[in-house]
Order: sequence, then C-alpha cells, then structure tokens
Amino acid sequence: MSQLVIGTAGHIDHGKTSLVEALTGTNTDSLDEEQSRGMTINLGFAYLDESVTIIDVPGHEKFVRNMVAGVSNIDVALLVVAADDGVMPQTREHIHILSHLGIPRCVVALTKSDRVNDTDWIALVSADIQELLKDTPFPNTPIIPTSTVTGEGIDDIRKALISKTESRKAKKDSDIFRMPIDRVFHKKGFGVVVTGTVLSGTLEKGDSIEVLPETLKVKVRGMQTHLAETDKVNTGDRAAVNITGIEADQLWRGCELHSVGWMQSTQRIAVKVTMLPDTRWKLKDKQRIRLHIGTAEVLGRVSMYETKSIGKGNSNTVLVTLEKPVSAAMDDKVIVRSYSPMDTIAGGVVLDPHPPKGEIIRKWLNDLSEDSAGRLNQWVLFNQKNPKSVLEYARHFHVSEADILSISEKADLHIENGLLIHPDSESGHKESVLNFLTDFHRSNPYKKSVNADTIQSKLNLSSSVVNLVLADLISEGKAKEAASGFALIDHEVKLNEDDRKSADAISQWIKGQGFQLSKTNDIAATIKLEPKKALELLHILKDEGAVDMVGDSFWIHSDVSKSLQNELQAFFKQNDSLDVNTFKGMTGTSRKSAIPLLEFCDGRGWTDRSGNIRIKGHDI
Repeated sequence: MSQLVIGTAGHIDHGKTSLVEALTGTNTDSLDEEQSRGMTINLGFAYLDESVTIIDVPGHEKFVRNMVAGVSNIDVALLVVAADDGVMPQTREHIHILSHLGIPRCVVALTKSDRVNDTDWIALVSADIQELLKDTPFPNTPIIPTSTVTGEGIDDIRKALISKTESRKAKKDSDIFRMPIDRVFHKKGFGVVVTGTVLSGTLEKGDSIEVLPETLKVKVRGMQTHLAETDKVNTGDRAAVNITGIEADQLWRGCELHSVGWMQSTQRIAVKVTMLPDTRWKLKDKQRIRLHIGTAEVLGRVSMYETKSIGKGNSNTVLVTLEKPVSAAMDDKVIVRSYSPMDTIAGGVVLDPHPPKGEIIRKWLNDLSEDSAGRLNQWVLFNQKNPKSVLEYARHFHVSEADILSISEKADLHIENGLLIHPDSESGHKESVLNFLTDFHRSNPYKKSVNADTIQSKLNLSSSVVNLVLADLISEGKAKEAASGFALIDHEVKLNEDDRKSADAISQWIKGQGFQLSKTNDIAATIKLEPKKALELLHILKDEGAVDMVGDSFWIHSDVSKSLQNELQAFFKQNDSLDVNTFKGMTGTSRKSAIPLLEFCDGRGWTDRSGNIRIKGHDI
C-alpha cells in the first residue's frame, strides 16, 4: 500500500506546527523567516512513521494559497482548533477548502487544552466544531483535546491518524504518472530537486518524463521517499525527485511531472462551480478570480452564459479562461478565490479540460454532465462525423485508456477499430449511406458502383466512419463491393430498350473498325449520341466484356483484341522480336493506332518492351 499523507489545517497560531513536532519530533518551521515570525509560511514536512508523512501548512489568511497547495493531494486532514480561541475565520475557510477538494478523512485536534480549565467551554467549542462539520465529508468526527505542554491527547491523535491507514481504501491506480510540484530547490552535488505527492502512476529511476505546463523533457536521476533512497515511487507516495535536463529557475510550485506525451496544458477549462454556503460574494460573469488547481494558483476570468451571477450555496457550470496555462484533468478539484480582497468563495470540479471554441460553448456548458459517461457521450456525438480513438479521448481528458474504456462501457458506446462510436450516430450513418447509395443508383443507373471517397465527400463523413459503415452493411447483406467501389446488394446495371440498341450499334461499329482504334467523340458522332452518353454506354460495354479500352481515349472490340492475341502467339512461334513497322503491317494500322495498341499489348502481358522492340510476353 502507498504512503499516507496527512495535511494540517486550521487558524493561525492554533498550534499546528507545535502539534506536528509533538507527534514527530520535527520542527517544520525550517525557514528563518518562519522561525523569527513564529508562523508557518511555506510547506513543512515531517514523518509520523515509515509510511505516514505530515505536511504542515500555513494558517494565516495571506498564505492560504500555500495551504491549498499543501492539502490538494492529501489523504487525511488534521484539523487543528485552539481550545482557548475556538472556531475562527481561517478554521471555517480551511474546512470549506478541505470539503471542496474532496479530502476523504479528518481527525480533529482541540489544541492548547491546558489553557482552559472550564469543561463547559471545551464542550461548547467542540459543539461549534461539530456544527461546522455537519454538512461536510466529516460529520461526527471525534474531537480530541490535546496539549503539547502536558502531553494530553498526543498519543490519542497519533493512534487516530494511524488508524486511518488501516481503514482507508487503496487509491485507484493508473498507467499515467502525474505529480504536482509543491517545492523546487537546488541541492549541491545533485542538481534540481522537486517534491510532491504522486497522484497516479509509477515513476522509476532513469525514466524520461515531461514537466508541464511548459512541456519540457527531463530525466529522473534519483528519488527519495521518507528520506530514503528509492528506485520507484507509486500512487500516493510522498516523493522528492532529482531531475536532469532543466534548471531550477525553469520550475515553480504549480508545475507538474507527467508521463511523456500524455497531457497538454490548457488555458480554458469548463468547471462546475459550487459557491460556499456562507460566502459574502457573488460570482459574476467576467469576474476575475484566483483559481487553485493541484499546487498551482493562477489568475483567470469567469464566463457565464445561462446566468449572470451565482450566489452562495448555488452551483453552475462556467468557462474559466486562465492567464497562464495549467495542467488539468477530468474531475480535478479546484478552489476559487476572489481576486481582491482574497477570500475563498467557491469550490469546483473540472468537467472538461479542453472545451470546444466558438458559438457552441453556450450549449456545451449547459449540456455538460457531472457524470463522466455523459461527458464522454457528449464528445463522441460531437465528433460523430470524424470519430476519435480511445487513446485520443484519454489524452483529451488526461486520463488513462483503461479509464476511457471503463467510462465507455457505462455510456454504452461502441468501439470499432479502436474508434468510439455512439450507437445512435452509428445507425444514423448507416441510414445516410444507404440513402446515398439508393439516390446514386437512381441518378446513375448505368454505373455499377461508387467509390468510398465520393461517399465520404458527399456525406461529409470521415474515411474511418465510411469504411466502418460499409463493412457493416456488407456483413449485413445490404451492400456489396463492385467494380472498385460499393453498391446496394440488389443493384445491377440493366440498359433500357433504346440504350440497348445504341450500345449494340456502338459495339458493331467498333468491331467493324478492326485494328483501327476508335475515339469516344468519333463513336458518338457516328452513332449520333451525346459524347457523355456514348462514354457511359462504352463503359457498360466494357464491363460486359464487349469492348476494351486502349489507353485513355481509344476503344477496340474484344473480339478484335482476342484475334490480335492469337496473331501474336503465331508470330512469336516463328520470331524472337517484333518492331513497330512489322506490327503496323500485321494489323494494317497507322503509327497513330499502332503505338497505343502495342502499349495495350504490353499491359495485357502479350508483349514485353525491350528498347525499341517487343519480345514475347508472359501471357502469350
């Protein structure tokens, strides 16, 4: 099982750092500024045991962004409330943040209990905390009085935290490695080191990975977890990663490590926003905000289409346009804070990390479902004329292929040749192709088939869709392959009486020309037909085996071409080679007809060109 990561939360000066030191023996206020000011500014780390890391996060309102970065990926929240102060503004704010980030478990420490001798006051503060937690993921959470001075409750807190290790569910794993960075520093003799909690996947020493949002390629030189060297880290592990191929000033809190080629940074995300129940703010259209996602804080602007504002306790789906790119995946949790003054006003979830652009966005946001199957359905229908693969959707939503396959099963989507197809669009495409073939045969009764490219162009469908549909129609016995194209299963070329007479006249005239090749326009003029009509009938005669096409514009009767084959057979029994003049004499043709006729013989394998002469072909 992966490590357990605990994050502290609570108002400034309520004893978070002192409690962590009492639990672990480590003072997490490592910065000089923190020591001098007596409060935590940055993230500090300590270890409860060989599998449990504690992240000590700031409580001061000015450092909430660091707090969000610290708790964004934790397993358990250690909520700290001072017994002498009780619930304070940052207590409420931190509880809201924990709830909206989806932190699953919580332990509450009522610190500084040695300063309060009034049991009624302790009970009152505990009741206030329980009331705050009532509508959160942590109702009925035990509240443990503690004192770092007397040692009261310290063992109880430690036991409660360790019990969470035993009760927690295994984290869902993925093939995609992802680790938001919360610290960057340079270590002499090693180079650049980043720290973070592994959200998904596995990373091994020597692996090549990417740093987003800049999409920079780096290599893993080494790793530590719990201050020990390791060759591998997994989902849920707290890790320090030594990377090469990059400088420290190219990185910042908010960057992420990823599997190569999997994620793309984004500056437009569709977010389901839920306002805090006690916020004094309304979220308005075009409002500038601070968005916290993973370990990143980035400024952005909200766009609304179905409403102009969202009040406390209400939800809506909005488009957030960010001033800088971030890493965002489907169902990532976010925190929304006001631009100025900086208050936490809402939580949210990323529904779509890459929503479409243009006029469709209004309807798109309105239709977006919180259910992942609904969102995948929406995209598959959107791409119905040009379907995408499982891999493409996995990279769109920044999840694994296994995730997309699982979601597609729930959505009842079909997978054809690796492409996701909605059953409604699939049946609609079949109907469209069948209707097109019906209309084509009606308008072109003398054409045996139509090629797939024409179907694709006329119906504005992708080649993959057309190929899938045609394959299905053939297997269902509704269509067939014919003459390098496709036709309805019962389609046959059958000339009407007048056209039959004209075709027979053409055939007889061409036969009468013998070896003198006939051009389409000459045939049309002789038979008194439009050239287009003559050409149509000529191709039908060709399909029937009555005439042969010589080059691109000449015609010869098939009986005549067969007699030519016989003459060549007889000739090569007595001769080793054939020149143009001899061929002209054999056929009684001019050079104008002889050259294309010889090339026709080459194509049939009756002759084989060798310089300026012909020798016996392989089919003679």
